[in-house]
Amino acid sequence: MKKVTTNYIFVLLYQVLLIITPIFTMPYVIRVLMPENVGIEAYVSSIVQIFTAFATLGMGDYGRKVIASVIRKQDLKVEFYSLYLVQSCFSVIVLLIYLIFAFHTSQYQLLFFINILTILSYVFDITWFYTGQENMKNIMIRNMAVRLSAMIGIFCFVKGPEDLAVYVWINATTLLLGQLVTWLPLLRKWKGFAYQWVKVKKTCDTCDDICYRANYYAYPTCIK
Repeated sequence: MKKVTTNYIFVLLYQVLLIITPIFTMPYVIRVLMPENVGIEAYVSSIVQIFTAFATLGMGDYGRKVIASVIRKQDLKVEFYSLYLVQSCFSVIVLLIYLIFAFHTSQYQLLFFINILTILSYVFDITWFYTGQENMKNIMIRNMAVRLSAMIGIFCFVKGPEDLAVYVWINATTLLLGQLVTWLPLLRKWKGFAYQWVKVKKTCDTCDDICYRANYYAYPTCIK
């Protein structure tokens, strides 16, 4: 009961922070960067989000369920790394495709290059591990720290329309650092790398099924 209450409090604090921070940052960002640059950032972010969606396809829900079903603590390390091995392979492939896209795009290329950090952050995303263990405290503290750091960075370093790249860099960097921080407790607790090929193959089969169903609902007439 205590764990549920703690999780609820941290989730509630984060939701409040999500509501409060835009009240302070958005008027400032629109006034300083100007609406045109805000629109450019939104356009670039919408394209980046397409890549991030593929980088994390299905792993959040599936990884959370697998981690939650682990009974013995000694099995947790193998399950985690077996899942993460599949995720990292998918994410790295998406990252490579994104790099090719960024090198060949001519419009807003600098912003797309900066967002490599955003794609990279999803390579290290292990939120599903903590949610599977119902340990929302670490995730919520991480998210709040990222939000506050980004807000402070925006007020300190974004001073005019020419700072659009700085604004994008602040958001991407704080996101990446937030993902890296969540690895610290695991690296301190677990030494070395361990996985089972059977579990890796099972995860791959599940991801293939998720990809098939996603394509089916998107293009039902193209898949028989």
